[in-house]
Formats: sequence, C-alpha cells, structure tokens
Amino acid sequence: MTLVLRGKRNLEQAIKDSGVPCKVQWLPFFLDPNTPPEGEDLFEHLAAKYGRGMAEKFRAPGNPLDTAGSKVGINFNKSRRFINTVSAHRLMEHANTTAPEKADALMEAMFHAYFEQAKDLSTSEELMAVARSVGLEQAGVEQVLAAGSTELKDKVMASVRDSQSRLRVSGVPFFIIEPVDGSRPTGFSGAQPADIIAEQLLEASGD
Repeated sequence: MTLVLRGKRNLEQAIKDSGVPCKVQWLPFFLDPNTPPEGEDLFEHLAAKYGRGMAEKFRAPGNPLDTAGSKVGINFNKSRRFINTVSAHRLMEHANTTAPEKADALMEAMFHAYFEQAKDLSTSEELMAVARSVGLEQAGVEQVLAAGSTELKDKVMASVRDSQSRLRVSGVPFFIIEPVDGSRPTGFSGAQPADIIAEQLLEASGD
C-alpha cells in the first residue's frame, strides 16, 4: 500500500501537468489475502516476507522508502500495523456506489489515517471516523460496517478476481486508463513518475 500512496501522488501531478480531465475510480486489491483479522506487527510481517535484514533497513533513518515518501509529502508512521483491509475495501465500494464524488477523498483520508497516524483501519470505529470526516451519509456506513456484516464483500472479492484474471493485475499500484471514446484501455503497473503517467493520459486523450 505504501507504493499506492506514492502512485496516487504521481497520478495527481500527472493530471495537473497534462491538463487531461480524469475521473478516478478505486478498485480493490489484497497484498496478502491471508492477513488475520487482528492484523500483524508490521516489522514482523516484513521480516517474514523479505527477511530480517530488509526489515531492519525499513526501520533505519533515511531509508529509501522514507526518502521517496518525503519527496511527495508523505511521512510514514512506523508504528502502524499490517492490517486486514477487507472492511476498508467494503467501505470504499459503498462510497463508489452511493457517493462516487467522495470516493477519492475517502481514500485520501484512509491513507492519511493509516500511513501517517497509524490508525487501525480494520476496525469499524476507525473506518466510521474516516467516513464522517469526508461527509459520507452515516446510516449507510453504519449498515455496511455493523458487527458481523459482510455487506459488499462478495462484490469486492469478485472485483479482485476480475482484476487478476482479466487484467493480469498482480501488484499495486496498477493504473487502468479508459479513454472516453471507448477504445481499448491501457494498463501499467508500478509507482511510475508523473511525467510517464502524463504521457499515457495524453495518448489516451488523443492529444
């Protein structure tokens, strides 16, 4: 998810630089679909996945991730946990359906709460607080996040499967640019620099 936030910043700059009007829609993806409901200690998760040496580099001052983040105004909080994001994706799907004009603001608020404030966005309480901060209608949010609710989970999981099978998405960030004339979408992965994304936007717009 860290690279997703960097990718978002680069996309925002690319839209500004290119002058191409864009409508942004967020699709779900799971970095680790087997993350337990209670989440994991971030350092231990990284150590298990990449080795303790790489995890130690993540904790060191001035590491490449922090340096890259600072260039786009992101201050990563290392006390955050690696969390289960199913409910966060369900909330985003709710926003996509009921208030699409607020979906990007919701994602921005979730990124800020998780990456910079280390909020546990696997909990309904924290997700409801984020939803309130962007003005989502509370009754609908409470219904989606009610204890024991799995509302919209099937839709989220179906979207993930579609992205993996039809679009061959295997990691994030992944950008899908759909031209307004209905021509074939362009997809590419990675937190590409803003100028590269701007080129893709201009090409898709026909300019």
